[in-house]
Amino acid sequence: MKNLPRSLLWFAAAVIVVFSLSSCIVVDNPVVVRVPFDELKGGAYYGGGLLFSPSNISISHLGEGTLIAFQDLSMEWTPEEGSSIAERNYGYLYIKSIDGTGIKYEYMIYDSEGAIVKRVDSVFQPVSVGSQYFSNSSDADFFSGVSYHSAAGMHDPFISDGYLLTFRHDIPDEENSAPLSFRKVLFRVQQAPMVSSTRFPRGVIAVSNSIPRSLVINSSLLVQEPSEIENQIVFSMTSSIPHFSPGDYIFDTMNDSLRRVVSVNDSDPLKVSLETEEAFVEEALGTLIVNIEGDVSEIIEKLGTESDRSFAESVTTNLITKEWEESIVDEDEMKAAIKNKLVLDANISLDFHLSWNKFSSHGTLLFPAKVSSILEIVGKEGFEIEKTKKVAEPKVSISVCGIPVTISIPIELFYGMETEVASIDLQFGPEIEVYPKFHYEVEAKINLDGPHGKSYSRGSIDHNATFVDKIDFDGSPEIEGKFGFKFYPGVTIACVLRPEMEMPVGFSARVS
Repeated sequence: MKNLPRSLLWFAAAVIVVFSLSSCIVVDNPVVVRVPFDELKGGAYYGGGLLFSPSNISISHLGEGTLIAFQDLSMEWTPEEGSSIAERNYGYLYIKSIDGTGIKYEYMIYDSEGAIVKRVDSVFQPVSVGSQYFSNSSDADFFSGVSYHSAAGMHDPFISDGYLLTFRHDIPDEENSAPLSFRKVLFRVQQAPMVSSTRFPRGVIAVSNSIPRSLVINSSLLVQEPSEIENQIVFSMTSSIPHFSPGDYIFDTMNDSLRRVVSVNDSDPLKVSLETEEAFVEEALGTLIVNIEGDVSEIIEKLGTESDRSFAESVTTNLITKEWEESIVDEDEMKAAIKNKLVLDANISLDFHLSWNKFSSHGTLLFPAKVSSILEIVGKEGFEIEKTKKVAEPKVSISVCGIPVTISIPIELFYGMETEVASIDLQFGPEIEVYPKFHYEVEAKINLDGPHGKSYSRGSIDHNATFVDKIDFDGSPEIEGKFGFKFYPGVTIACVLRPEMEMPVGFSARVS
């Protein structure tokens, strides 16, 4: 018992030491990364702005929880080469709160290799009175690539009492003969605000880069009706339709064109009719960059709209499955037909860059397919025929971060045949796996004389084939024929580009 006080002293000393050591340990708050670097490199980015309307939240892009991805581009311009990207940073901006006094957000910026160069956990940027204002200070905590200001310049009186988050989009003076440096910040909505289920409220993907500011709308996000009247676009009058105004831009995905609204007729309670004129992407968005790669279902899952994702599973299976019989001759003494089966998938990789004075795009389209095309002839008379017929135009239209992209591959069946027979029962034709591959490159500069540049495309088709070969005949039959398919792979980006080429897969045979 006499050792107990000493034991208590040693225990107390140990507790004090442990407490002292633990009090010296500093635990840093973990870095919250809302968008990994790799997710920022693909998809679509464009110029313009996003809307916050306190009186009409249903048209607002911005709210607590909105996540915006961006590319911060340092540009160079020379009279000889025009504009080019000197440095590219990626980043995101996450809104914590927003109202008529200002916007509170966090943001992170990566360099082109993925290293974090700046991170601000929270900053309040007050609303700019009047027009947009961009600070040139590099010391400010807020992101100098955006301006939060009044939407008083909007065409639409219903939202002109709101506010815009506009992204910097400098344009150099072409009359200057010296090289210039300038800056563009392109964006996309990565995540909708907490109060909304869509990144593109009422089909609006952005507010235009042009002045006065207008809505930029993707028609595939609304219920569009066909129209027989030239330059007219018709939408069903649903609860999700925006309030259209003259000057609004519409990606008309039904007709693959970009249109500007001239007048609005909403006298019919079931639909609204818009008179439109031709417009250009650089007017609406200033600059557009699209970069996507992978099979179609993967692209939809990563970058498509909410409605696109609902059918991604079906696209995973195949782009089209089709079985049909092409009758060549159907008479009492002679019957001939080609029995066909086609299963087609799609895999794409493309890059698209359009700005006020320069355009470039390159891409590769792969369409793995399984094709069966069996010629059957039964009869006692000869015949001669040659024909080409479109049999399918499989396509899938998706919205890549709000920008419409349509991948399609019209297919034609062609055949020509000349026969002299006494009596014949024949089956002949390929069962093949075919891999059409189409690559294109387009580059153009745009000045007062219009666009001028160069384009290049090439294609190849690999295949593995087996043949059905069965023939019974009397006499000395003579049959000479050819048949096969022509593929026309292509892609339409932002309603302005569709490179394509003809790629035939054919077979010939002679029986004598």
